[in-house]
Amino acid sequence: MIFPRSLFSIINNVMCISEFKVITKTTSFPRRRKSRALTILSIAGDLVARSLRLFFLGWFFLFHASLLHAADDSSPHHAQEIKVPLGCFWGDPPERLEELIHTGGLTLGSSETSPFSDKRVDTVRGVIGTALKQNLFIYQKNALVEIEYQYSNKNWSAKSYQDFFDTFRRMFDAKYGAGIQLINTTSPQPDQDGITTSIIGYQWTQASSVLELFYFTAEKKDQSYRLVSLHYKMP
Repeated sequence: MIFPRSLFSIINNVMCISEFKVITKTTSFPRRRKSRALTILSIAGDLVARSLRLFFLGWFFLFHASLLHAADDSSPHHAQEIKVPLGCFWGDPPERLEELIHTGGLTLGSSETSPFSDKRVDTVRGVIGTALKQNLFIYQKNALVEIEYQYSNKNWSAKSYQDFFDTFRRMFDAKYGAGIQLINTTSPQPDQDGITTSIIGYQWTQASSVLELFYFTAEKKDQSYRLVSLHYKMP
């Protein structure tokens, strides 16, 4: 350990005082001078002892504070903010998407409104991303409430999909803190059509946005359908 220069000075003073004590014990001085010297030495020794105690006490608290600071830096409240993607904001009207499609060279695949709810789903293609198939913009009462990313690649194996999903999960854990597992289930047996399904999902929640990550598979004999999806949602 490298000690501060001030500590060496204190130790040096202690050594000098100790040497002087030895000299006073082995050297013959007049009684009055010797008594005065011993009194001065006693006072100086007390001061040095107090200085050492204060120094080590201060050093301990500084060291302890640095450990607490390091712990705070790794705590969840330093997580990055989950932002609405593509420069959008929650509550944007559908007209904002029309501007994004026009300026970004995107394509509107379809626009559907559910007859049983006030939700509208616009399917958009052309956003750049590895294996990104399409995006869904979901509106409720003409206000943006969710953006979904759908990823698939017909040339990927099951392991490739799993690795792709795990890469997203680790990245989001590092950026936003540990996610909460929402579901991890596989149908115990095929349904009446002979299809076996499985789904695993995680969620990261903040005051401004919610992010969910899912990996869905459906298999029937030698056929399979796999999809990794990201869901940015208004809380």
